Amino acid sequence: MIIRNFSDVEPFSTKIEGQLGRVMIGPKEGASTFVMRVFEFKEPGICYGPKVEDWEFEVLILNGKGVVLGEGGKEYEVRPMDFIYAAPNEVFGLKSTGTDMFRFLCTVPIRGNPYTDYK
Repeated sequence: MIIRNFSDVEPFSTKIEGQLGRVMIGPKEGASTFVMRVFEFKEPGICYGPKVEDWEFEVLILNGKGVVLGEGGKEYEVRPMDFIYAAPNEVFGLKSTGTDMFRFLCTVPIRGNPYTDYK
């Protein structure tokens, strides 16, 4: 069993400017199926996607305001404690819209996690 605090996990920069990520649970912790990550968008307008992947996304909004980006340019407002399930091959993205840091927990299958070199 592993029990840690969020603040004990070293953040890393992603390919998206203004975004930090933390792998909370992944292969290095012994996980064999899913990776639990927390991402932070430091300012409004930072965006992931929209894109289509062949795996599911399970997301819980922790802080700030944003929108989910969907098929046909549709946007759905989200706020803390809203959760999102995006099925495989569904258009999905997230964009920060508020003035506070936009922080969310995101779980994906291990093959959907490009952050293999996290600390």
